Amino acid sequence: MFRSGNCLNLLDPAPNAWTDADLATGLSRTYRWGGHSCWDLPLSVAQHSLSVLAIRKLLAPSPLSPGEALRELLHDGTEALIGGFDPITPLKPHLG
Repeated sequence: MFRSGNCLNLLDPAPNAWTDADLATGLSRTYRWGGHSCWDLPLSVAQHSLSVLAIRKLLAPSPLSPGEALRELLHDGTEALIGGFDPITPLKPHLG
């Protein structure tokens, strides 16, 4: 159950099952590498995503479009909703 009170049904997912706040909360509370790092505090997926965006902006030959920037921010977005869980493997028997 998400912060908003909504739930994600993996067998029948709905695009409105979560809010932007649910996604942001999940990204900020989910750690990269299972919380393992050489730093005193673990790195969240949100911090990782912001770092990826900053690096892409530095390396891009021209300014990123809003869509390109959003892609970088959300490239690990599924981790906010279901953690490191692979959603495809359990669905394979249902997909045929």
